[in-house]
Amino acid sequence: MQSSHLLSIPSCRARNAFNASRALLFAFSTLSRQSSEAAGSFASYETLHDQLNTSTTKPTKPIKSTRPDQPAKPAKANPIRTQLPAILDLRTRQASIERSFQSRQPLPSSDVQPRTVSRNGNVDGNGNEGVDEPSVQDVVRWRKTKTPARPNHVPVPDEATADRIDATKIATQSDHVPVIDEATEKHIAARRVLSRRLRKEQREVDEAALKAPDGWKYVMHWIARTVVAIGKDKEFAWNDVKAVDNVRGILNYDGVNISPKPSIAETQVAAPWIVALKERSTMQPMEVLDEEIRRFAAWAQPSPAELAARQAVVDSTIQFIKKKLSKKGKSVASEVFGSEKTGLALPTSDIDIRIFEHSKHKGSLRKNYSHLATPMRHLHEAMIKSDDYICTVFRFSNFPIINAQHRATGIDIQIVSSPSTANQQAITQKYLAELPHLRDLFYITRTMLGMRDLVEVFNGGIGSYGLFIMLVAALKRPTSSPSTSAGHQLIQFLLFYGRHHNYREHGLFLNEEGVTRTFDKIERDSLGDGEQKSIIDAAQERGDNVLAGQEAIRVARPLQPYLLCLQDPADPRNDLGRKSNGIKFLRRTCEAVRLEMRSELERIGRGEMSGQSLLEGVVGRAHEVSAWQRSRIEEFGRGVIERRRDREEAKPGEAVLGPDEAVAVQADGHEGKGGSVVHGE
Repeated sequence: MQSSHLLSIPSCRARNAFNASRALLFAFSTLSRQSSEAAGSFASYETLHDQLNTSTTKPTKPIKSTRPDQPAKPAKANPIRTQLPAILDLRTRQASIERSFQSRQPLPSSDVQPRTVSRNGNVDGNGNEGVDEPSVQDVVRWRKTKTPARPNHVPVPDEATADRIDATKIATQSDHVPVIDEATEKHIAARRVLSRRLRKEQREVDEAALKAPDGWKYVMHWIARTVVAIGKDKEFAWNDVKAVDNVRGILNYDGVNISPKPSIAETQVAAPWIVALKERSTMQPMEVLDEEIRRFAAWAQPSPAELAARQAVVDSTIQFIKKKLSKKGKSVASEVFGSEKTGLALPTSDIDIRIFEHSKHKGSLRKNYSHLATPMRHLHEAMIKSDDYICTVFRFSNFPIINAQHRATGIDIQIVSSPSTANQQAITQKYLAELPHLRDLFYITRTMLGMRDLVEVFNGGIGSYGLFIMLVAALKRPTSSPSTSAGHQLIQFLLFYGRHHNYREHGLFLNEEGVTRTFDKIERDSLGDGEQKSIIDAAQERGDNVLAGQEAIRVARPLQPYLLCLQDPADPRNDLGRKSNGIKFLRRTCEAVRLEMRSELERIGRGEMSGQSLLEGVVGRAHEVSAWQRSRIEEFGRGVIERRRDREEAKPGEAVLGPDEAVAVQADGHEGKGGSVVHGE
């Protein structure tokens, strides 16, 4: 038998035969014939040849025999099209002819042949579920490479078949029944249920998004809810690669450019910041852009009446908090924070008020502030009953939050019980003093995102402070020729976040010298047990809080690897981009805005004066969209100023406060200074 096997090799190499059956025919035609029907005889191999070539197509020319006394046999089907059995071991096939075959004969480990999976889940003769036989091309390819590979023509298995293959290997015993333990079965079933449910929800969200004018917001809200729900699911197997890949694919989306809000004005009004055509004729294109940025910043800053109105809303809200919480016996303090505190607030920006207790309770940072949830619920109920506030909502994120809107001005108010933001305010003031155009650029980019609802984290955007650090990171990158022009810096910001930055691979941080650097993001499964904690502890022992924070935030989120990773210089462990689910929209928008601006600059350079503002592609018709609300705030502020003037005339000996210490007074006569301490009775 061994000599027969050796004789078959040169026949195959000589390419006189194309499959195993024809090789056997040539091999044994040179040997002495034994008894015609004996097991293992030449007649048996002729029978094997006939069995393996049952799928006969059209006959070809007869093959000449190697023996003169043997009649020529007609050629069978094209062997290239003939399907071979899954096992090509010659001894195994001989045993099957001799009726002595009991079970599959395993091949040596170095000769394990590739297995192919059928989508339809057919069962072969040996009881192997979903296994097809490879073609001759696949066998030849495997013999050359010696590496198992899926044939190209085999379709991808369905989810049920793939689950079973992932769960267990096909047994090599005679019964060939796969064994799956109960825990694995439950996990596979749970994974299927989760995938079906998420895909159903995805279809429903997509259908709703197509019908809504701002349909992308529905998608962002659903992604945020799903990520939070899976994060809280203790039974979700994060080490299951297939489960994570399925959910990641469902939560993925294609970013598009978000257009600015359309204007509802009946007649268009020229933008207050536009440079007239007569002025443009004597200016370079970048000079026109610089001038429009300067004029836009002047328009975006609150007027004296708008400042008075905003201060009045702050004072009246703090007095309301003091009155309601003092009745509940709580001793708390309140203060304004955010853009209202740093001086970066737009006329229509939210007002952020923080309430807290001076004496902290023992426990975690979150417990030190979440215990105020009960009094804040009472405050929420009181605000609902008040005539001064509308759209009041209480929610509990990391900390208890109350969102409301001042009825008279339409200014949104957020009351939160959270830690102090003094470090963030110090960072903001530091870079405002260091970068001369930073304030103007912040007004433009803040309006750009606000006109597209991308400045709200609830819609997948990024908050004002996060946007401020994004600006600083783009402007503080190490470059050979840093630009000092506001127009060049704006283009630099759009180019960096629209094209250059690799969101999936790198995170951003500002080092001790204030220079922007990147660090590599890593996968969750690349860390060993306790490796991340040991690195963080070692960095903290050396006093390197920046490195410790990077190690804490550098692990890419498994379900959303595309998120922006931006280290907070005020709190190194805070990732400012972790909740910006719509970062793909922001990236596409930055790139589209930059390309449109470049086209306008080239048009001006050619002497083509269109009369359109260079910033219209950035901020849209912001002056028309915000005109109505700004008029409400302006009117309310003028009333506040008039009432204050009347009080000053009634008390001539009272000192008049300057604009930096402006204290607005509501109609009820309450007065405040942007912060107060509330003592329980």
